[in-house]
Amino acid sequence: MFWTDWGSVAKIERCGMDGTRRSLVISDDVMWPNGVAIDYRRERLYWTDGGLHRIETSRLDGSHRQVHILIVLSIIIVII
Repeated sequence: MFWTDWGSVAKIERCGMDGTRRSLVISDDVMWPNGVAIDYRRERLYWTDGGLHRIETSRLDGSHRQVHILIVLSIIIVII
């Protein structure tokens, strides 16, 4: 089981379905991890980060991390 925590220290963790073997998967360079998907066939974890505006992936143990999509938000403000 995987879950995200974006409290004071943002991270992605995992554990067995019985709650044992809890371990930290991702804790560096993450702000608001808020969407997690698991590809067991490819053994990859995918997540979105609402604070850093990107979609990332890693192996299920957190290694071989990659940014797949960097979302650039453009805001145009017109003051009259």
